[in-house]
Amino acid sequence: MSFFSFWYTPSWYQPEPEREYDQTIEGTDDRDVLSGTRADDEILAGDGNDVVNGGAGDDGLEGGDGLDLINGGPGDDIIDGGDGLDILNGGLGDDRIDGGKGADVISGGFGDDYLVGDDGWDRISGRAGNDTLIGSDGRDLLEGGAGNDRLIGWDGVDTLVGGAGNDVLDGNSGNDTLIYNMSDNVGSFDKYDGDWGIDTLVFELTAAEWAREDVREDIADFIDHAKYFSWWDYEFDTMGLEVEDVEKVQVLVDGVEVENPGSDHFSFLGDLDLFDIWSC
Repeated sequence: MSFFSFWYTPSWYQPEPEREYDQTIEGTDDRDVLSGTRADDEILAGDGNDVVNGGAGDDGLEGGDGLDLINGGPGDDIIDGGDGLDILNGGLGDDRIDGGKGADVISGGFGDDYLVGDDGWDRISGRAGNDTLIGSDGRDLLEGGAGNDRLIGWDGVDTLVGGAGNDVLDGNSGNDTLIYNMSDNVGSFDKYDGDWGIDTLVFELTAAEWAREDVREDIADFIDHAKYFSWWDYEFDTMGLEVEDVEKVQVLVDGVEVENPGSDHFSFLGDLDLFDIWSC
């Protein structure tokens, strides 16, 4: 994960483990289809547009240059997409995936995965398990899925979706969008931090949730708080959510935006628009 360079070590950083493999399988610079065994395989695809299937075992899979499709399979795999636009699937197990350069699609699968976009505009999905998702310098989409996940946008204009479970979202640098779905998070507690940039918090609500006066007042109180103290934590009373460093709010009711959601403590339902806390 060479793009990480810190003057301190973040709590979420996990160094790559040292591995010894039972065998090494090497591809060519042409289009290869390479498959591992039940052992712990190292597969080096080389350049070209390759398909790599790790199979069972704790495998190390490298795509190299080109447009690669890599499937880890069962086991705790280490996958490096290399340069190019890659599709990387961890499968079953606690996997570590680095997209490398290029716009990648990364899926952790089932397990506690550590997923890094590296350079490029990436889509990263944790799916099931307690995952760590880290974006890159590009415009990334991070989706935690089920489980207690940590999402870090890194640089760029990113969209972070925690999903079900007790999640921690950090936009880091850039103008990021953090999405909270109330139905997905019943019984959960999430922490959202926009961090640097002009960040937007999006509430996804059903009509029944929006009809609750306490929910509407809770969001309105947050907007009042964030006008002057956006860098201070705000903990909602009606949902398990704590937020800081957010400058804009958007409310979606069954997919439709609500106009000016902080007005008069939501005494009306309307057509929708982005509400900018700083414009008040």
